[in-house]
Amino acid sequence: MTSKRRKLILNLIGLIAAVALAVILWLAFQMPQVENPQNTASQLPSATLEFDSEELVFTGSGMLDLMEGVHATDGDGTDLTHQVNAVITSSGTLTRKTVRYSVYGANGEVVTRERSLLLQNYTGPSLEVTQPLQFDSAQLPRLIDYLQEEDLLRAVDGYGMEITSQVTCVRESQGGQEYSLTFQIINQFQDSAEQTVTATITGEVRNPSIVLMAEEIQIPVGSEFQPLNYIQSADNGSGSVSVDQIQIDGAVNTNQPGTYRVTYRIYSSDSTARASATLRVIVG
Repeated sequence: MTSKRRKLILNLIGLIAAVALAVILWLAFQMPQVENPQNTASQLPSATLEFDSEELVFTGSGMLDLMEGVHATDGDGTDLTHQVNAVITSSGTLTRKTVRYSVYGANGEVVTRERSLLLQNYTGPSLEVTQPLQFDSAQLPRLIDYLQEEDLLRAVDGYGMEITSQVTCVRESQGGQEYSLTFQIINQFQDSAEQTVTATITGEVRNPSIVLMAEEIQIPVGSEFQPLNYIQSADNGSGSVSVDQIQIDGAVNTNQPGTYRVTYRIYSSDSTARASATLRVIVG
């Protein structure tokens, strides 16, 4: 093959490749562009939350409606009001609470706003327990109902409405048949009332227990303190317990000489009974 013919063939191949590339590029530009749905969603405007009034007033009459005067709209105009989550927070005062509203828009972003809730004529929850109490252990599974039936326990929500059935109770053995019972009520406004009374409980009672190796220890300054190492035994009342079921309160600064107290607590599996023990730690 002559060099002239070889050159002609190479030129022809180059021309065909250039035409093919041009056709591919033309087809690519003609094809519709498909957008990533995630990118499209992120480009949508955020949802909006609006209130008819920046303050919600409740007098105690009827049912409290946190959604009164609340409107939520997505960026494309879709009504999201039915998807709004409303929560009374723990901040605020006795008669003026903060309500936090939140809603998710189609773009995945959450919009949050707050407004105040004014409680007129509100006195806060109250709890009354007759003491000392005495009853048989057979009443423990339904203790709140039993005490309510016997007119020994009553709780109201701050507007005169009875909420005794919502009361919780935790007992702690004081030795023998003697116990301390702590009753607590938390109402819908996140306010609480608590009362601890003494009680005599007859019959067989399965209590949680925790026993420490000592009531007091002394460790050198700069040493390591591992609170779990001082537990001799622990039982939640059902014959078993795991380390994460033991609550430990109190910090010990081993670099600072002094006396520290560490409290250990364990609860029954149904959280109605508690046992505690305190370790006195002397650093120095």
